[in-house]
Amino acid sequence: MLEITHFQTRRRLKGMIALAIGISLLVLMYIALWPSMEGLGLDELFDDLPPFFQDMFGIIELGTIEGFLAAELYMFIWSLLLGLYFGYAGAGIIAGDFERNRLDISLSLPVTRTRHLLEEFLAMFVVIVFINVSIGLVVLGGIVALGEWIDLTYLSLVHLLSIPYFTACLGIGLVLSVTFNRADNAQRLALGIIFALWIIESVSRTVDQEWLGILSPSRYYNPSEILVLETVELVDVVILLLMCAVLLTASVLIFKRKDLAA
Repeated sequence: MLEITHFQTRRRLKGMIALAIGISLLVLMYIALWPSMEGLGLDELFDDLPPFFQDMFGIIELGTIEGFLAAELYMFIWSLLLGLYFGYAGAGIIAGDFERNRLDISLSLPVTRTRHLLEEFLAMFVVIVFINVSIGLVVLGGIVALGEWIDLTYLSLVHLLSIPYFTACLGIGLVLSVTFNRADNAQRLALGIIFALWIIESVSRTVDQEWLGILSPSRYYNPSEILVLETVELVDVVILLLMCAVLLTASVLIFKRKDLAA
């Protein structure tokens, strides 16, 4: 049971540990900078920022460690760059195996296409959970080491609610992966779509045309609002979960009809 998930998880083990270490080093660098930044009048600097810049990057405040981490870490590196990473990784799952002629071998076993795709998805889901748990612990440990404190509930929610967000990005990649036969085409398109959706959603906030970003996963996951304002919109969580379900269902349906001899 779940043999494909176990195999793919083991295959990705070194990669996800390396990714966690890389992000952890970046996190610790930001946290180490906080004591020197704290006395620089960040609140005044924030007030001087153009409203367009504040809205574009979702900056709410800079004078607290929550606001600093939200602006420097979670709003850009976490939500955008990791979202791009999981979309890119998802786009290579099926298309990569097809391109290397490994898909026929996998499907020659007593495994349906639906099960194959779902188990590949679960393997990437394990990576998403691992990154969230490990980085969450690093953030907490770094803050405690500084003698600072942060609300554990909302720090946990920032990471917990990023799981459906990253899964939605993964879903975008999966749809492209089962649509294209070349991994590089699917991966480039996944990066372009997720980045374009992030930009459109960010710009839509600055021009009071928020309907423009309605299809962007980033519309429904805002780390600054969770960590700084301590607010969570349950409707946004439901929408992200529905988005994940729709994308995964679409991936399964397309894959079941895909001509592997193409």
